[in-house]
Amino acid sequence: MASRWRNGNDADSPGTEGQVTLGGGDSDSGIWARYAWFNEQLKAGRYPRPSQMAKVFGVSVDTARRTIERFERHLGAPIAYDPSKKGYYYPEGCRAVELPPLWMTDPASHVLLCGLALMGHGVRHGDAFAGQLAALLPGKYGRLAGRLAVETHEHHPPDREVFLLILEAMVSDRTLDLVYQAKEREEPTPRVIEPLVLHNINGNWFLYAWCRFRKERRNFALGRIRGLPVLGGLFDFEAHVAKEDPLSDVQGVFGQHKRAGRQWARVRFSAAAARWIREETWHPEARVTPLPDGGLELELPYGADGLDIIRAVLPYGPEAEVVAPEELRARAQAVVAGTLERYRRPPAAD
Repeated sequence: MASRWRNGNDADSPGTEGQVTLGGGDSDSGIWARYAWFNEQLKAGRYPRPSQMAKVFGVSVDTARRTIERFERHLGAPIAYDPSKKGYYYPEGCRAVELPPLWMTDPASHVLLCGLALMGHGVRHGDAFAGQLAALLPGKYGRLAGRLAVETHEHHPPDREVFLLILEAMVSDRTLDLVYQAKEREEPTPRVIEPLVLHNINGNWFLYAWCRFRKERRNFALGRIRGLPVLGGLFDFEAHVAKEDPLSDVQGVFGQHKRAGRQWARVRFSAAAARWIREETWHPEARVTPLPDGGLELELPYGADGLDIIRAVLPYGPEAEVVAPEELRARAQAVVAGTLERYRRPPAAD
């Protein structure tokens, strides 16, 4: 096998007459269209040449050669050149590269990049494979991959292997055997779960699943899974959807606690805080009521004990208070009273 690249002109280099143009130039859409054509020719074993690419896309042979060079360098494509056929091919045993679809336009690239940034932050060692995926984005958008950052103050990232195993269980509708460290228990416990929805709350990943141990739908923080889960048998995901769509559960209340009797909370904000609250989306179903003094009341659906709402309101200090229901207000008062009591005492000695 000769050198991978040929210098000089291709023997069949055409002129500009009779060219069929599918979209050329060095724009992102142009080069990715040429990438896609070249890759399909390689996978079909047709030994594509620069001159053929030039004719199909209405570009110069030099542009076609640069496209092939970038195809190898940019995507790590394991291609080789056969001088007897004057074209390129994938050597035996080498895997063809996979390209993003041609509908990957600017807006789609933006959204995907933000998702990859979240994945790189939210999964231990996730930046490695997020970066690999970002490299497949068209031209200039791949270069943005190292310039997006995500931060959260309370962060429990799962291992990459755990994350990928959960994805595998979800696409195949298989159960997971795992060991889970719940916050309210000192010792981790074994669980068998049926994974339903993987979702992210404030940068933390949660798996909403049917727990066969508790016999109810529960939220599992991926960062509190101990060790590597084990794939189990098949379960009927469609039966879960028919009974009650798990996605509506996940999106139905504020915070991470789901499925414990949906209620509505009313939180009152002062005029000083209201201007910022109006710019935020606490929940898709949140209702805002202006108050005569310039403040506002925010109504939110919540589940379980409402601690998610209390934790979200406390940073506003005296600029916010839980108004209703009464049991949630009493719980917030107890949290505030306990905090004040702790600060009344001198700090413990080192």
